[in-house]
Amino acid sequence: MMKITYNSEFEDLIDSMEKKTDSNLEAGKMYGGVLGWKSIINFPKGYAFSSRFFLKSLYELGVDVRYEYAYGPGTPFTPDEARVSEDRVLQEILNKNFLTETVQVLYGQGDIFYKNNGKYKVGFTMLETDGVPKEWVAQCNQMDEVWVPSKFNVETFKNSGVKVPVRIVPLGVDLKHYYPARDTGEQNRRFVFLSVFEWGRRKAPELLLKAFNRAFTAQDEVVLICKITNHNPAVDLKHEIDNLELKSSGGQIEIFENVDLTEFEMAELYRHADCFVLPTHGEGWGMPILEAMACGLPVIATGWSSQMDFFDDDAGYCIRVKELVEADNTNQYYMGFNWAMPDEEHFVHLMRHVHENRSEARKKGRLASERARNKWTWQNSADIIYNYIKDINI
Repeated sequence: MMKITYNSEFEDLIDSMEKKTDSNLEAGKMYGGVLGWKSIINFPKGYAFSSRFFLKSLYELGVDVRYEYAYGPGTPFTPDEARVSEDRVLQEILNKNFLTETVQVLYGQGDIFYKNNGKYKVGFTMLETDGVPKEWVAQCNQMDEVWVPSKFNVETFKNSGVKVPVRIVPLGVDLKHYYPARDTGEQNRRFVFLSVFEWGRRKAPELLLKAFNRAFTAQDEVVLICKITNHNPAVDLKHEIDNLELKSSGGQIEIFENVDLTEFEMAELYRHADCFVLPTHGEGWGMPILEAMACGLPVIATGWSSQMDFFDDDAGYCIRVKELVEADNTNQYYMGFNWAMPDEEHFVHLMRHVHENRSEARKKGRLASERARNKWTWQNSADIIYNYIKDINI
């Protein structure tokens, strides 16, 4: 059985970091009405992470955006949320009274759209499978319109029976933190593959670890660093990985479990790597893929679901999909639907190819960074929202 490194001195990876201050906000366009934003911001959830950026980017455009917590007792996520933030802009938004006679966006799972009590109702959500639950469809059809982040979800929502207009509002990347490393001409002694994900079936962690362990040997100057989030107390991560019986003679892996990083530290981790890998079964957006692209990394990821709006073989390496298979039936939102099964042999081939063709891979990484910076930003996302809401008469 191979030796796995757990939570070694993480600071060794980011010891050259220096803090960066945010630039001053600059007001831009002015939206005359009030926009209600009902969501989540103060928990370690994907919706909360992106919601904070949506709110701040809309504020920068001059939109009078008001916030209210969407979850709590009686919803799929029951804890109450404190109405405080260490961020100055978010706290300014939180200090304002929430109004209902407005355009109101509910940003969260599709089965809480019933909590949208605005005058013009927008439901904003996403899902990683090839279909949408009936309850989501029913609640979507009670909205005036629905927003999703990708063409993939426009198709899956419409095919599942959503009849109201479905429009695309992409997520973005924070360019203050996620940018390429300076080219010093120096190369890592080891070639570093990086993966960032929450442990669970959708991210295909077993496939990732087995494929990497098989793709390389312990003598190769190459390593896979996995930054893994595990909030499930029933999951013993070390036990799960030990059960994979990875070979000590295979590619070497370092595991960092539940390591909290600032945004700058997270970006430095990407910049420390040579290639980002994620053989996912499906993504509602694929934020780590976009963050890695913005940092100039070549990315190897599954060629299916929402990330295909910004990721392709021109700016990365798409893992072929063998077939669509039944999704995780222990998740109520996935029951009865399918997701992608990435081709493990092709994944192994792509990792070896990138390792052996570094100049080509770096060129793709540069193109990926340009693509992310030119289009897939939070400012772009806020502009799209602004253009959707500015002509709504209520």
